[in-house]
Amino acid sequence: MFGISEYLEACLYRKNFLEQQRGWLFQERQQYESDAQRLQSALDRVRQEMAGYLIPEINDEHLSELERHLECEGLLDIKKDYEQRFDAADRRRVQLESMDEIQNYDERIGAAESLVAELLPSHNELRSEFMHWSGSKWYAQLDRRGYFEEGYWPGFFNRFWDWRAVSFLMADLEGGAQLNFETPDQLKRHYRKLQEKYKVVIPEYDDRVAQRDRIAALKTEHQQCVSAPERLLGELYSDLGAAVLEHLGSIPQARKEYLASIDSNLDDFMKKEIGIRKQIQYLEVLAVSRIDSQTQNLDLETAKIDGKINKLEMKRRRGKQKFYSQDDIDRMRAVKTEKWAKRRLKTEKIRRKITDFNKYDRGSVTDDFLWWDLITNSSYGDDIYEVREHRQRFPNWNHRQHRDSWHTDDDDDYANALIDDAAGDLSSSMADNDSDLFDPS
Repeated sequence: MFGISEYLEACLYRKNFLEQQRGWLFQERQQYESDAQRLQSALDRVRQEMAGYLIPEINDEHLSELERHLECEGLLDIKKDYEQRFDAADRRRVQLESMDEIQNYDERIGAAESLVAELLPSHNELRSEFMHWSGSKWYAQLDRRGYFEEGYWPGFFNRFWDWRAVSFLMADLEGGAQLNFETPDQLKRHYRKLQEKYKVVIPEYDDRVAQRDRIAALKTEHQQCVSAPERLLGELYSDLGAAVLEHLGSIPQARKEYLASIDSNLDDFMKKEIGIRKQIQYLEVLAVSRIDSQTQNLDLETAKIDGKINKLEMKRRRGKQKFYSQDDIDRMRAVKTEKWAKRRLKTEKIRRKITDFNKYDRGSVTDDFLWWDLITNSSYGDDIYEVREHRQRFPNWNHRQHRDSWHTDDDDDYANALIDDAAGDLSSSMADNDSDLFDPS
């Protein structure tokens, strides 16, 4: 028989194992997210390449033909809008170049900066001293009651409070700004002179800064107008590409398949885009169904074992005794190491299969094509709704036998690709010697 200490040791052993598995799940979750982000970057590049293929030039003739071919209206309207922006930027450039501030920019900005520099010391000195006043709460009270104004009369009740506040303010100024005043009147006179200088110097300094900044802003605007053609051209290509890609994503499936059937390059681009989207989707779904779910189970079990540990430690501190059999100890230490090792291997392996896949040309733009089977070589995927639903509808479906309707029987390249794909899948399956079935238990 064993006591509390031996059983507690077994509980701590189990908790440590659970924490190790949770640490692995956390790291694997991060890897899933990292791979999904990398694939998202690849997807962005593919979309840019597809847009570049569809819009190699932006003349009206090509855009008009593209509108007809894709049944995508509005491309010429986008171009006309940018033409107006080009014209506006050019008109503003001409207007700016006629200004003295641009024609003699170096001279004008130099003079403006000199005027600012001339007042800067006085400005900084006044700002610094005034901060000592405004930083005192006693100044705020006095200023709010109009103490520093000409003709101020405190009245009977406020006289004492003013005297008290002025005393504290004088102490603050002596300690902070090294200003010594013998009487409140002396303090008032100094403050009024400070205010008079402040009202002259600060607005003038701010005006000089505004003049300098206006000249600098005109120069910046001129530079933007000069570079506008190149920038606007890039934005035009980007907006046209976004409009085309959005249109391709919203057209009926039949139209998408038709476009793929008449343009093999577009077919390849669309397959690659769909394939990468599926890779990202599968990683995101599996991160939830195969990692987050296991993490939640571990959290629940860890909470239970923590409760058990706390109770055992409390009993031990109180000197209580309890006895446990060898079976009790063995059950607590039975952490299923091999099962977790297998789960870890399969979770990492399916992630690598998904992220390493690049045979997009073996896929299809048709909506009944199960990319999961192509990407993972028909691995277990019933915890993914798309996979489960597809296999229920098409129980005998095989991605190796799929053939797009627009590929003819004498399409040797396509037939050879299917043969190579099947041979590669068979070789991979034999090398793995593993069905890749995920055990959700």
